[in-house]
Amino acid sequence: MPRERAVGPCPVCDRGKLRLRTIAHVEDDIDYGRFEAEVCDQCDERFFTEESARRIEAREQELGTWGLERRATVSYSGNSLIVRIPKDLERYLALKRGSEILVRPKGRKRIEIDVLS
Repeated sequence: MPRERAVGPCPVCDRGKLRLRTIAHVEDDIDYGRFEAEVCDQCDERFFTEESARRIEAREQELGTWGLERRATVSYSGNSLIVRIPKDLERYLALKRGSEILVRPKGRKRIEIDVLS
């Protein structure tokens, strides 16, 4: 099978053609490997094949990153707001009481937290 072949029109931009290619899947600075996807030659939109999606999910489970997204609660402690981090995310990030973090705004509706220690 050729590494790249046209498979149809792009449903996002309506200008490009989707081509079947093998591409890297990197999410949140984690490289999960290379997988087959349909990629638009105009807007670069990517659609992983069903088999690739299964393999990506298996790889995420293997690395312990699958399903870590959780809702958290904002509460008060004295005069400060606190965010409660779910236990499975705490374990994955190796956080413990007294861990140092850096919190910064990424717009008005988003924050980024970096674990420093």
